[in-house]
Amino acid sequence: FLEEKLTAELYLLRISSATQNPNTEQKFESVLGRYGTNANTIRIQIEYADYLTFQQGKPEQSESVLERALQLSKSKFERARIKIKLGEIFVFTNRFNKALIYFSQVQTKLKNHPLSQEARFKVAQTSYFKGDFSWAMAQLKVLKGSTTQLIANDAVDLFLLISDNQPQDSIPSGLQQYAKADLLAYQNKNTEALKVLKGIVDNFKGFPIEDEALFKEAKVLVKNKKYDEAISNFEKVIA
Repeated sequence: FLEEKLTAELYLLRISSATQNPNTEQKFESVLGRYGTNANTIRIQIEYADYLTFQQGKPEQSESVLERALQLSKSKFERARIKIKLGEIFVFTNRFNKALIYFSQVQTKLKNHPLSQEARFKVAQTSYFKGDFSWAMAQLKVLKGSTTQLIANDAVDLFLLISDNQPQDSIPSGLQQYAKADLLAYQNKNTEALKVLKGIVDNFKGFPIEDEALFKEAKVLVKNKKYDEAISNFEKVIA
């Protein structure tokens, strides 16, 4: 019965976070205060860390939450989920090598498990953010046949983005800049991301990357609630 209650609390917290309720942080604290910061509430602790980093920009606080959760966790699957979330926070704070270590640990410990596939995708994505496109492609080739459909789809999308836009004969293709903009958007640095994307649209007209940049720009504009500008971009892509 406790597990069902905690699952219901988790979904309520996710809704609060998704709707940007200003009291979300207090709600997390209240739930953890009621049920305790213990092995039963690991999933809520992971969700709290995600909220603190990606909504509140408090990665240091998130790390503390997850380091504590790691001490409390009782199963290798819980530890894997915590390590994946820690890796994401390291990417958020540009500590790519540390992130890659955590993702690789999950990959090694849980071979053929969906969490291992998720970790491999994170390795590919982090390598892409770093500009190491060949290593990212190597990981994505393995994942394209992934049994987890969502991971397979994400892997195919990223694989096509890189393969369609890889520089030929040392001529810049805009992929390096696009990966930088993608990372900035991941880190919620939306203004900086839009600036880089605009540079790609201006400097790589007629290149395959141009429509990718327009589409990504539109998605960031939607995130910023600039809907009219986003619609204009989507229309350019269709045209």
